[in-house]
Amino acid sequence: MDFGLSAAAAFNPKNQQTYVSSYNDSSTLLYVMNDTTDRLINRFDIGTIRSPIQTMAVNPSTNNIYLIKDGSDKLTIIDGITGQPKGEIHVDKRPTAIDIYAEHNLKYIANSDSNTISIIVGIKNEVLVGCSLTLYLLNQGTFTA
Repeated sequence: MDFGLSAAAAFNPKNQQTYVSSYNDSSTLLYVMNDTTDRLINRFDIGTIRSPIQTMAVNPSTNNIYLIKDGSDKLTIIDGITGQPKGEIHVDKRPTAIDIYAEHNLKYIANSDSNTISIIVGIKNEVLVGCSLTLYLLNQGTFTA
């Protein structure tokens, strides 16, 4: 299936659905695919974002989709069933990656410009802590957090 300018994708193993974002000058779209049947289930216009999605992840337990917008310092939460935005969370400078630990509903956001990781906890999606990181090359030193 042609999604146009696809920016990011995430898979929910619990419901066997893949979410794919697409962006053009007029809108940002979120496609929902059924991986069992290879069919398009839904398409949501999440145009309020108005920016390409750099990366995204889905929490299989809540079916919330977490999007990182290119050039933003916020994490956008989308309801995976309705496609409606549920809110935004300020993280730190230039978030570039996200990982989810679904069992404990924790979200880890890597912020490249500030060399930090934002940890977001629970259904209230509160920023628990921002951890500063210093990473030395293996042959030059150690990793500290």
